[in-house]
Amino acid sequence: MIITKSCIKPEADLSKLEKLKNLYDACEVSWKTKTEQITIEASAEIRNCSNWVDKLENEADREQWIADMKEKKSLTDKQAAYVISELFYYKKLQSFVENSGSNANLSIVDMVWYTDIPENSDLAQEFNMALSKMLGTMPKDHYSRKNVDQFFKNMAEQIVDPALYSLVYKSTPILSKPMTYPMEALNLCSFGTVPGSIDAWKQAIRNLNASMAKRNKENGSDQSETAINSFVPFNEEYLGLIDPKERHWLPADIYVNKDGSVDFKSYINNIHPDEHADMYKAIAKILSKTIPLLEQALTDWEHPRDLRIPYDYDNCLEFPIKHPSKLGGKYDIYNTEFDDEVYDEAIDQWRESVINTTPDPENFVEPERPMAAYSLRNKNLQVVVEITDKTEPYFPSTASENIIATAVYFYDIQGRNPCT
Repeated sequence: MIITKSCIKPEADLSKLEKLKNLYDACEVSWKTKTEQITIEASAEIRNCSNWVDKLENEADREQWIADMKEKKSLTDKQAAYVISELFYYKKLQSFVENSGSNANLSIVDMVWYTDIPENSDLAQEFNMALSKMLGTMPKDHYSRKNVDQFFKNMAEQIVDPALYSLVYKSTPILSKPMTYPMEALNLCSFGTVPGSIDAWKQAIRNLNASMAKRNKENGSDQSETAINSFVPFNEEYLGLIDPKERHWLPADIYVNKDGSVDFKSYINNIHPDEHADMYKAIAKILSKTIPLLEQALTDWEHPRDLRIPYDYDNCLEFPIKHPSKLGGKYDIYNTEFDDEVYDEAIDQWRESVINTTPDPENFVEPERPMAAYSLRNKNLQVVVEITDKTEPYFPSTASENIIATAVYFYDIQGRNPCT
C-alpha cells in the first residue's frame, strides 16, 4: 500500500490467494494491436467524464461519440460499435457493484479501481493529523538535508520506507510466538535469527521444539506442541515454496472482518506502535476503504480478459509481390548471375510492398468475469506500507516480495482537471 501526495486527482482462503499469485507470475504479455489500443483510448476518454453513464442512455450522445471516434480516432463503424457495446457492459458492472453496497468505482484503466475519500472527511483529517505528528517526531536533519543533493532529497521524501530495516536473513531475529496486536512486539523476545536456507529452517525448528519440550518437562507441563508451530513454516510443502534471498521487506499482518474493517495483528515496519498509535488507526481505516477495490482487482486478475481484437499475423498481412527467394533466376543464390546488391534491393522493395490490414473486432461478448467479486472478508492478509511525499508514487518492489496488488491513497490533492 502506498500513501502519497499528488498534484493531479487520480481516478480466500490462502490456497485461493496463492492461486492468484501464481496467475500473476505466470501471466504472459499479450500484445495489443494498434487498433485495440486506439479503441481502449476512445473508451477511456468517454468514461473519464463523470456523467458518461447518463449520456450512454441518450441516443443523440451516442451518435455524437461514434462520430467523434470516427473523425478523431479514425475508427471504423464496427470498432466504434464495439466501444459502445463495451460501455454498456461497464455500466452494468458498475451498477451491480454499487447495488452490492461497495464503494468501488471502475477506472479508465483495465483492472484498476478507485474510490474517493473527500479531503474534508473525518478520515482524511485524522490521517493528516497523525502524519503531522509523525513528521514532528522525525530527526531534525530529516528535511534539512533536502537541498544538499538529489540523493538526500529522495531520502527526505520517503517518510516510511519499507526497504529500511527490512528482514535480513541470518541477522533479523524471530519472535518467540506470533503477535496478536502491534504493541505486543515491544515485549516479545526472540529465539534466534531468520535462517538463510530451507535446511537451516528445518534445523532451527527441530532445535526449538527440543528446547521447548525440555522447558515444558522441567515446568511439569504436558504440553508437547509449541506455539512456534502456529506461524513458522514448518511443513515440507510450505518450505518448498520458500525462496530465501539476502533480504525481504517486512509485511504487517492484518485481519479483515466480515464488515470489511481491518485490524492490525502486528506492527508496521518503521512505524512505532505506541508513539504512533493514531497512525495505525488511520491506516487501518484507509485499508478498510481499499478492501472492496482489492477484491475487484483480484477478481479481474483471476478472470483476465481476452484480447478485444485477436491478431492473426499471417491473415493480417498482404503480399502484393513474391519474396525474392521464390522468384528464382538471378535471385537464386546458386545462380551464376546472383548479385548481393540486387537481391538486397529486391528485399527492400518486397518489405515496402507488404500491406498490414487493420483488423476489426468481433461483436462484443461480455467477459467471463463474474459480477460478484472475490471476497477478502474473514481472512488474514499481509500488507507492506509506504508513506512518501513524492508526487509520483513509485513502489520499487521485487518479484520475491510476492505482492499481488497495490493500493494507493493520495492524502494531498491539487490541480484538479475538470472533464471537458
